[in-house]
Amino acid sequence: MFFIQFLLVVLFIGVLAGIVLCFFRKNKEIKQKHIQKIHVISQSISLHKTQLKFRDKGLLQYNFLKYNLAESLKAQSEIKLI
Repeated sequence: MFFIQFLLVVLFIGVLAGIVLCFFRKNKEIKQKHIQKIHVISQSISLHKTQLKFRDKGLLQYNFLKYNLAESLKAQSEIKLI
């Protein structure tokens, strides 16, 4: 009787240890994927900031009066919006 109880306790501890081990492995895997996603997003944000600065610089150097863009920004009746 004592041997069966001992065997059940050992089996329970083994199953519990297996569950905890699986949890830590999966948790580590999820953390690694998260770090990779954060890195990709950070690179994307950096690229977009660079593009915004480049476009802003171009707009600051552009002479709107010289090219008379005010005329081109008027509503055009030929264009029908839904």
